[in-house]
Amino acid sequence: MDYKKIVLSLAFLAVLSFLFVNAGTVKAIDNSALIQQLMAQIAALQAQLTQLQAQQGATQAWCHTFNTNLRYGDQGSEVSALVTVLYKEGLYNETISTINDNVASAIVAFQEKYAADILTRYGLTHGTGYVGPRTRAKLNALYGCTITTQPTIKINYLQPNSGVVGGSVTIMGNGFTPTGNKIKFGSLGIENNPSYSLNSSDGNTIIFTVPSSNYLACWANGCMAPAYLTQPGNYMVSVINSNGTSNEISFAVISSTACIPHWQCGWGSCNNGYQSMTTIDSNNCGVTNQGSPSIACPTLVRACM
Repeated sequence: MDYKKIVLSLAFLAVLSFLFVNAGTVKAIDNSALIQQLMAQIAALQAQLTQLQAQQGATQAWCHTFNTNLRYGDQGSEVSALVTVLYKEGLYNETISTINDNVASAIVAFQEKYAADILTRYGLTHGTGYVGPRTRAKLNALYGCTITTQPTIKINYLQPNSGVVGGSVTIMGNGFTPTGNKIKFGSLGIENNPSYSLNSSDGNTIIFTVPSSNYLACWANGCMAPAYLTQPGNYMVSVINSNGTSNEISFAVISSTACIPHWQCGWGSCNNGYQSMTTIDSNNCGVTNQGSPSIACPTLVRACM
């Protein structure tokens, strides 16, 4: 029986018992047995109602998201919500919707109770009674209704975006976790290695090594697939962690005997007696495309040397 039905049943039985009691008084009829039966039903319904109320209180926790700074003299629903928090924290026990002296003192007590999150970073030791961004942040951390969304994982670019087997590559992006990042490198399956895990100290960079072969997953009855070496070509790279799977960025594996460009700023060719600062490949591989990100050189000109 749900909450609404119990309340209606209680109301009906209460009215019915009232009529029987009064009828018994007027007509002098002994209805004590029937009245006792009705009272027992009422008591049973009241017990069910109390149980439902307790269950609702356990599953529906109070919450409020504080989006407004509050100061002495402010009033309204935001202040009422703040007073509710102060009551739950054991710092205030009256119903009021205005920040008066007593409420302001309770706010100070709240700020000092959570000084590490509200006061310490600003070099304060005593509360101010003003509900600003840091106080609101703590209020919302404890009682906010906002649903926390999972960070988005994304690769912005690879540096370099080409290289040889065994070379180091830095992934720049966001949403990387401190531990447990895996790199999906084409169809080599290295992300399936249970012991393979990369760290990210800042959440924005990961450094990995270009794999030399596919991951050889073996079971008791043999290997799932034969091992093969990483061949020159383009491979799609993505990151997998607890936040999900990122977008894919292409990486070109080149032969170890191939010429690898090394871009830097230097003086270009002489033109009409002058040279301009430009990007040059110190390895002279004959490549003109730097890839991403490109090197930006300062705008300088000098007489030919």
